[in-house]
Amino acid sequence: MTHFDLFVTPERLVAAKIGEESSSVSGSLGELFLKGIESAASHAERKAAREKHRDLTLDQILKANKANRSIPFQAITKLELYQGPFGTKIKIQTEGKKTSYNIGSLQLETLKRVLPSVPELTGKLVRK
Repeated sequence: MTHFDLFVTPERLVAAKIGEESSSVSGSLGELFLKGIESAASHAERKAAREKHRDLTLDQILKANKANRSIPFQAITKLELYQGPFGTKIKIQTEGKKTSYNIGSLQLETLKRVLPSVPELTGKLVRK
């Protein structure tokens, strides 16, 4: 599973990759222990990526990783904020393309407060 931070500007969303972790779940005690270690390492990796982003402009963040994206609000036809048993994400639909970004629950709450005030998203925002 790839995790992203989202930045909101007056014109666009910027999705910045901050880390990955395995989504496989196994049953043995040893595998669960290793999964816990991997999860802690992934958390540290995401924290380090966030720290790095603080020192960069959005254009520098976009150039830092091929997975990073800029999505103009005008191009969005549907935007869904989703919180479920397997995580939190934002699903974005543009002309002919659907994209999903895994985000943190605190960031989701911030987006729920901020995005309704974006005029270009009127009638396009769905909360689940």
